[in-house]
Amino acid sequence: MVGFIDGESCFYVEITESKTKIKKQVRIKLMIAQHIRDFELIKSFIEIFNCGYTKLDSKNLNIVYYYVTSFQDIQKNILPFFNLYPLQSEKRLDYINFVNVANLMENEKHLTIEGFNEILIIKSKMNRINSKNTGA
Repeated sequence: MVGFIDGESCFYVEITESKTKIKKQVRIKLMIAQHIRDFELIKSFIEIFNCGYTKLDSKNLNIVYYYVTSFQDIQKNILPFFNLYPLQSEKRLDYINFVNVANLMENEKHLTIEGFNEILIIKSKMNRINSKNTGA
């Protein structure tokens, strides 16, 4: 399971406009994408993690996604799983950043300019191709 998620998942921090004091909203999510032929596998994650939902890609109906977007589900189900079964690839660095953002959100730092700016810095380091693999 961990190996599959190591290769096929994305820990994501989303920033959107909002009516809050800082005019921005921070959301974190776990996303796993697969070909539609693996729909049953993707659907099984709902039972494995006891949360989340599946969705077909609106532009490419051959792709199905598993999402966990609820902050409470991430705190209660996703983080404990990966703390117990750590990721083994470089994706663990994205996970560490994801946890850092979750901790800031839990402490309501995302509602302050300083905390929001800290989240932007963390987000900028996530989901990047390793420079060793690109020759950069």
